Parts: sequence; C-alpha cells; structure tokens
Amino acid sequence: MKYEPTLHKLSNGAAVILDPMDAATTYVIVNFKTGSRDESPSEHGLTHFCEHMLCAGTRRFKTSMDINDYVEDNGGIRGACTSDKYIRLYGNIVAENTEVLLDVFSDQLQNSVLDKDVLERERMVVADELRRALDDQSSNDSEFVFKNIMHGDYSSYRTLGTFENIASFTGEQMKLFMARRMTAANCLICVSGKIDNPEKLLSLIERKFSWLPSTKVSYNMSVPVYTPTTKHLTKSGKKNTHLAVLVPQLYKLNSENRFNRMCVTRFNNYLNKELFRVLRMENGLAYGVNLEYFIVDDLGINGFSAQTAPENIGRMVALMAKTAREACFTNPITDDFLTRDNNSCRLGDAMWLESPMRRCIRLVANYMDYNGELYDFYGTLKTAAQIKAKDVIARTQGYFNQPVSIISRGAKFDADVMKIWYKNFGAMPCGILKIKENSCR
Repeated sequence: MKYEPTLHKLSNGAAVILDPMDAATTYVIVNFKTGSRDESPSEHGLTHFCEHMLCAGTRRFKTSMDINDYVEDNGGIRGACTSDKYIRLYGNIVAENTEVLLDVFSDQLQNSVLDKDVLERERMVVADELRRALDDQSSNDSEFVFKNIMHGDYSSYRTLGTFENIASFTGEQMKLFMARRMTAANCLICVSGKIDNPEKLLSLIERKFSWLPSTKVSYNMSVPVYTPTTKHLTKSGKKNTHLAVLVPQLYKLNSENRFNRMCVTRFNNYLNKELFRVLRMENGLAYGVNLEYFIVDDLGINGFSAQTAPENIGRMVALMAKTAREACFTNPITDDFLTRDNNSCRLGDAMWLESPMRRCIRLVANYMDYNGELYDFYGTLKTAAQIKAKDVIARTQGYFNQPVSIISRGAKFDADVMKIWYKNFGAMPCGILKIKENSCR
C-alpha cells in the first residue's frame, strides 16, 4: 500500500491534502482550526451549536434527514464534530461519488438555514447532549482530573458549553461567529482513498470551496497552569478504587521535539509493561495497567493508572513508585526492548496504512499540530527504528522531576498515597507549585 499524499492551496488560500490509495472508497474531511479554546466564557458551546445548525438543513436540503438520505442514496455516510481545537464535517463514500460529499459539505457551509423553529429544536438537542455528558461516567472522571490539576479553569464540558449559554445563543450570533471563525485561512480539506485523477479532483474542490473568504482568523488561547495535587472522588457502591499517577509532559508538541516525544513514548511503553509485570503478574493486585493522557489547549498531562481493592491501595502505590524509580534511575531499557516495541506496532501501522479514514484523520491532525506539515509516515517509521536505548534514557531523565498528582476515584481508602509515593520513589515532594506549560522543554 503506497503512501504519497500531496499538499495544495486553493486560490483563496484554503489547504488541500490529496492522499491517493488502493481502495474502493474515499474519506473526506473539511476541517476548520477553531474550537472551544478560542471562545470567550460567554461563547462556550457556540462552536458546537454552530456544528448542529450546519447539519440541520440548507435551502436545497430542508432537513438533516434530507441530507442523510441524499448521501446514503449515493453510497455514503456523513457527520460532523467539534472539539477544543476544531469544527469538522466528515464523510465516507464510494469513490465514484466523492463529488457528492464535497457538494453537500459546500452546501452546508454556504447555505445553512438558521430557521428560528429549527434553532429552538436544536437548542433542546444540544442541552440534552450536555445533560448526557454530565451523566456520563467517563466524562465525569475526566472532569474531576481537569478541575483538580488545572484549578477548574479548563472544563472538559467547555465544548458543549453551559445551559445558560445554550439558552442565549441566537441565529444572528451564530452567523457572525461562523463568518469570523470559519474561513479559507484556517480551512483544510483532506481526501484519502481512491483518487484516479488528482488534478480533476483538485479542480472540483476549487469550484466547490473557492467562495470561502480569505479573512485571517484570530485565536483566543490562554496558558493552562498545572497544580500538583492529591484528590479522591468517593463513589458509593464501588468495590474497587481507580488511581492515576500524573505528571506534565516533558516536551511541547512541535517539530523540534518530535524525536524527543517519540523517546518518551518508548519510555511510557516500557514503564507500562513493567508496571503490568509487577502489579499483575508478580503481585496480583490489578487486572491491568493503563497509560493515561490528558491534553487541554497546549498542556499535556501523562502517567499511568490501575484499579485495586481499597485495602490494597497503599501497597499498589508503593510498588508503582518503586517500579517508576527503577525505570527512571537504573537505566534498564535495552535496544532489544525497543526492537520488540517497534515490532509490536507493525500490525497497527499496517491497519492504519490500509484505512482511508485513519489516514485522513491523521493527516488532518498532523497538519494542525505541526503548522501545516504533511504527516511523514515512512519517515516516522524510520526514525522510530533508529531510536536507541541511550536516546530514551537521555531524554526521559526529567520524567518525574515535576511534582506528581495522584487522582483517585471509587471506593474510599485510608492510605496517605502521596507520602507513600515519595517514600518509595526516594525523592522529596517539591510542594504545591503552579508550573506553567512554558516551563517544559
């Protein structure tokens, strides 16, 4: 399976990635680099509400069901999503009907009708989505982490907004917001799959999306602050306690740190394997061990977690700390482990290479994260194969230099987990400090 994507620009400046592959379908994303992190507090939820209205109907397709029926009649499916970083239209379709998806997406962006009745209906739907998120266990768990290590300023529900905001948004406000924040300047259109004639497809995209204005988009990002802490969320009726040890990431997400971050990933994989060996295979304390990763704006938090009975928490934390110390300070990582780790990734790499959807999503994410770069799949594989044990050891010495946070939820327990951690890790806690993201390398 070949991987030869190309990057292009439309006449209005919008970026286009064409990713031809041996497939019977195409996957299409129309992505705007703007999301909830660019909203003011009174606007939280507005980008997401705009996503709903973009999909609710156009002058040509009166309802969302009309749009779906048209796409399905042509062998496709379509959807939309919003995050803190983007608002996106996406779809999958048989390759000969790629034009249908592009036509529909252009129509949604250009001709959506912000009808009052539809607006009020979607207002109830969006409010219901927020209620479901508030009731969702995994969302609540993430919210608990964000509130306690970032002072509650970076709510995981920010993208959905608040009930007050949802009730206040108007059609005119949405129209002005989309005109200001969704332009060719922050637009990326990506097509992965069967592309027989790239030039013809690029001309088609030009016709469908050249109407987008070239207005520059401003951003409203603040700098997150990490505050190390120990917090527990008691959940009645739970028999186990889930505990996570978290620290800020060593390196920012940028091109200069690509190799460094790959080394940290190898270290995380090694640490996860060792924790599984110690906690599961040698001591039977936990069913499994998970790597944890949270990101808000440009601040990344990573670490590891496991579940056990509340009476075993103290012992588990002690073993976690000893294992982490061993991984950090005795330099046990070997080149043989890295070879095995690379080999274990081969199936995932092959599955990625064969999937138009996965390729399209990765290309878009890489373009956003790395300032307009094409994802270099083969180069990434080559770099990963060249990483040596000495590289991983050298670039992860500061992994636990910053104070850790220990966040738990579930059944109550009596152990002083932070005291146990530092007693067994062998370092003195640095105190509850506010560490800005720009202190990371």
